[in-house]
Amino acid sequence: MRPPNPITQGFRAASRNLPIFLLEILWRWSFAIAAVLLAFWACRIMLTQLQVMDSVIFSWRTQNYRMLAFAGVSILIKPLASLMPVILELIALAFSLGLLWSALAAVARRITLRRLDPARSPLRFGGMLVVQWLRAFLTVMALLLWLGSLLAAVYFATKGTHTELGRFYLIAVPSTGVLATIWLILNWHLSQVAIFGRAGQGFFPALREARRNIRRHASDFAGISFIFLLLRLVLALIALAIIGLTSSMMATHLQSYMKLCVIVLLGYCFIADFLYISRMAAYVALAAQPDPLAAEMGIIDPELSVEESSPR
Repeated sequence: MRPPNPITQGFRAASRNLPIFLLEILWRWSFAIAAVLLAFWACRIMLTQLQVMDSVIFSWRTQNYRMLAFAGVSILIKPLASLMPVILELIALAFSLGLLWSALAAVARRITLRRLDPARSPLRFGGMLVVQWLRAFLTVMALLLWLGSLLAAVYFATKGTHTELGRFYLIAVPSTGVLATIWLILNWHLSQVAIFGRAGQGFFPALREARRNIRRHASDFAGISFIFLLLRLVLALIALAIIGLTSSMMATHLQSYMKLCVIVLLGYCFIADFLYISRMAAYVALAAQPDPLAAEMGIIDPELSVEESSPR
């Protein structure tokens, strides 16, 4: 008998478990609001420290974008000694936001996994927090390395008497591709540890458990990931198309355009959260299915030998 489609099961589970979908929206949007407010507050303090706060406020209120760009350039050409405290404060803010995200994600992920599979106990809060913190730490480090690669590309492109864009792209494009690929692979594997780790396991046993589940259905896991990635890319392209096609409103109805952008962004986040829950439910449903190769061989438990696992 052919097993049910895990993607269909994922969509069905997400639709029937509206509380976990609402929980996903609650914690993600709450974090986004807190992050924006903290970032805004931190930027005000840092711009005051750099003595450009008044010019930035004046250029923003008068919509003098040339003056705003000049204020940004004046920050970049300041001595490194005056920029270093601000850079360290930005890094500290990023790691603080990462810790907040980790705590919220750990709580929400345990509740979601309990609802999706009541018969299985997920990682305890401490173990889940470690996994989510590793994901946040990985993201912050990847972002810092990416910014560093861009600064290095700018430096080498402007090192001579003339600016060479070819040298900039020669450094920026490969480094961006490599960092993005490494981040995607590591972050995906850590997300699987959060899903398939069991209560009482440490990080490395949970990692082995996740790898065992992935190996049993490697092609199916890859297919599910690709399908949901494709759906999110299509959704993002639709959102960008709406924002781009209506960009002419900026010249005549700026406030209306900004409201439209906010509505489109909220709609994207709403559907993306539903897709995220559906993908997680599809992973859980797939892991519950028997190993197809082991089933054909009559093996009940693929972790045991054929003699021990085969039915008597």
